[in-house]
Formats: sequence, C-alpha cells, structure tokens
Amino acid sequence: MTFNNGELITMIGIIVNPDSGKDLRRIVGHAIDVTDQQKLNILIRLLRVLLYYGVKKIQIMPDRFSFGRKAIDACKDIPDAGKHCQVLDVAMENEASDTLRATREFRSRNASCIVVLGGDGTNRIVSKACGDIPIIAISTGTNNMIPEFNEGTSAGLAAAFIALTGNLKPKDYCQRHKWFEVFVNGQSVDRALVDIGVIRGCFVGARAVWEPDRIDRIFVTQARPDSTGLSSIVGVVQPVSIDDPWGATLELIDKGRHRVTTFLVPGTPSAVHISSIDRLEPDFPYVLRAHQHLILALDGEREIVLSPGDEAQIILRLNGPYVANVRQVLNYAVNERFFIDATN
Repeated sequence: MTFNNGELITMIGIIVNPDSGKDLRRIVGHAIDVTDQQKLNILIRLLRVLLYYGVKKIQIMPDRFSFGRKAIDACKDIPDAGKHCQVLDVAMENEASDTLRATREFRSRNASCIVVLGGDGTNRIVSKACGDIPIIAISTGTNNMIPEFNEGTSAGLAAAFIALTGNLKPKDYCQRHKWFEVFVNGQSVDRALVDIGVIRGCFVGARAVWEPDRIDRIFVTQARPDSTGLSSIVGVVQPVSIDDPWGATLELIDKGRHRVTTFLVPGTPSAVHISSIDRLEPDFPYVLRAHQHLILALDGEREIVLSPGDEAQIILRLNGPYVANVRQVLNYAVNERFFIDATN
C-alpha cells in the first residue's frame, strides 16, 4: 500500500493466464471452453466493480493478448479509469515465469490481494511468491480444485471489500491451503497445491495428464468426489477435506479388488485399480526412489523428470497460501454494512 497526500492507497493485483483452459483435454474430453473473449469480459466486470467502489490502484499482469489494456479501454466511460488501472511494467516472456514475476512485483508493492484468472496450475505458481497476500481465484482452467466458478462481479466485490477494509486479517475470510514440497536428490525444486501424479515415462510432451494406464501413484492435499483430475481417484473412495490436517496417497496397480471408475478428464470415464489409501501426515517425508524414468505431474501438469537412481521426497505442509472464500468475504461485508450508504 502507498500514501497520496496522507491518504492510504491500497493496491489490488490481477493475473490473467492467457493459456489456462487451452490444453489437450479440450479435445479428448469436451471440457468447458473459457474463450479469450470470456476472460476479457470477466476482467472488465471485475474492473468496473473495483472502480465503482473507489479502489484507486489496480495493476494487471501484461500478456500477449493485452487483456489488461483492452479491459482498461472498455472502462473509459468511468472517470479516471486510466489513472487508477495500469498494466504492470515488467518484462513478458510468454511463459509461466510471467506469472511468477508479476506476483513478486505485487508482493513488493504490498498488494492487499491478488485476483487470479486461471486454474490450479496458475494458482500453484502464484503461491510460490505471494507470501501471506490472499488469493481470490476465478476458475478459467480445466480441472479446478482451488479456483471456484466465481462471477467476476462477485470476485470484484470481495476484492474491493478486502482492499478498502483495513481491519481484516486473512484468517478471517481465507482458508490456509495445504501444499506439497518436492525435493529431488535432497534439493527443494517445486511445489503442488492439490495433487502430484507419478507418471511412467521420460517425455513431458503435452503437460496435461489424461492417460490412467501410465500413472503409478497419486498424492493429494485434498480430494472430493465431485471433482475431475487425479485427485478425484482418491475423492470417490475416501474424500480428504481442505480442512483436514493431513493428506493421502494411493498406488495404482494392474489388477486388484478395488476397481474405481472416475473422471481424469471431464466427461470421459476411466477405470483404474487401486491399493489401499494411506494417510500422509504433515512434515513427514515420503521417499520415492526412481527405478525407471518417471515424471512428476504437479496439479495436473507434467513438470519434473526423474531418471533411474533419482530420489524424490514429497512433504505435506500446512502453511500454504491464503485462498479467499468469496461467499464468506461477502457475508462478512454484509455484517459490516459495506453495501449500505448512509443517507440524511
């Protein structure tokens, strides 16, 4: 936050992932298609709400489709929209590093919250650098456990209330998300917020995971039967709540008495055989030794290649990012009479 002539100016950061919702699962599973125009429309609604409520510093990550600039142009009928809304002046490489770089910039400027239009993978990257800044996650991905299908208007209301109400603490309206820390050969290399899949093979190729016959093991921080993706295999047998102070892991086997039908890809059933589900306690390393080429898929995307002889450790942590519950924030705002203007 900054000050202008003694007035406290809070800042809201916004990240729109131009690539979310565009992986191969659109073809193989007929998944929901959030188009570029839909993303832009969500962003416009978000900005108009923030500006209406008087948020005076809004910064947007640049991207190759210029979502930020187009949305600001669409708000020109609002006085001083161009003054209060700006596209962040940072280098753009059209890679995941753009999201990481923007998040670090928002944190350095003490953003009151970061609004993220993306999927689990986008929020995973934001979580690497956001610290204790709350995330308001809007789903524009495929398999989503973290971002909800929040309307841009509702997300804007929640973000405005957070930014303009200085006495709130993240624990009042957020869930502290669990996460996995991943070590390879003793070095911390990455993280996952929802699930890790151990995939047989050595080529990343298309990052999305949709082939059940190549999956050896799954780790989850949470699992629900109403979800899709890797975590759903656990969720249809033994759900794990976001509030449970533990995670779970299971092994997929060629044959066995536990046959599970689930949906790794929306609309596409998959039958797998599983062993028993084991609980994962926090801060206790699960050791995975690679006897063949393996790939670790983090939150549904292939990321880490293990060669024979490599050793990975997967550790559940409970101190992940704060993720705002929009409905809870708005209920809090109602109790604080945020939406009521005093009249004479």
